[in-house]
Amino acid sequence: MSAPGDLMYEHQFSEFQLQMQQKLYENDSESLYSNAEISQTNKGGSMSLKAPVPETIVRELIPEDSYHVVCYAVYDLGTHKADWQGSEYLRHEIVLIFEVPDQRIEYEKDGEKIEGPKAISKRYTFSMGDKANLRKDMETWRGKAFTSLEAADFDFEKLVGANAIIQVMHKEKKNGDKYAYIGSITKLLKGTALKNPENKLSFFSFYSPYVDEEGFHFPDNMPDWVQGVIKESDEYDIIANFNDDPKEEIVLTDNPETGGDVSKKIAENEAVKDQPKPADEDRPF
Repeated sequence: MSAPGDLMYEHQFSEFQLQMQQKLYENDSESLYSNAEISQTNKGGSMSLKAPVPETIVRELIPEDSYHVVCYAVYDLGTHKADWQGSEYLRHEIVLIFEVPDQRIEYEKDGEKIEGPKAISKRYTFSMGDKANLRKDMETWRGKAFTSLEAADFDFEKLVGANAIIQVMHKEKKNGDKYAYIGSITKLLKGTALKNPENKLSFFSFYSPYVDEEGFHFPDNMPDWVQGVIKESDEYDIIANFNDDPKEEIVLTDNPETGGDVSKKIAENEAVKDQPKPADEDRPF
């Protein structure tokens, strides 16, 4: 009787099985089969199984400097579990995404090469408390401190399309890799002309018209990683499983009838895209 470890060498792979593996190798470029070796060993015609070595993608960081940027997307990420000094707690989060016109990137979309601004984001605990980082950045951005009433009443949809100056910094991870992050956000100097956004303006929250009885209305230009974070939130789980009836995900199109201020801003942005903006003499929002 053969030892368990020898059984694999006694298995004879059929012609169909070999063709199936070859088909996986040829057609599934995103799977492990695209890099796995398809071969027959010298023992009994069995298949070898070797793990792929993923190709390392080196992304060029936005250099450390200050930049005139446009906030083109604001997304409510929902509530997630977090850990602080070994204690678990729930944290509601939001992310702001800025385009950096002075830093360009080329990429391919739907078979077409596109050139556009690089983007950088900052993720916050969604709190406007006195010591909250989000409140601190909003105050330096608008150039004025909030009163308690103003902080409680601030609508973050106002940030979509707003100009700012950000300070990009670099930090090193424990493994030696570096990443870029936003160190500060401030308002433009008086007399600085505003920049029009190149990306389509985008916004999402867990309230109508972005979530209703029909499901989730994700903006069609929302990054996949943002959708992934949202789908892991407590809010997504509760709404998607409401009455044990999972809702269909619906892509928010350019139709102005969809509702919400963002649709109006998108339409306004398209109408004035090529027109010069006046100097910024007031607060950005």
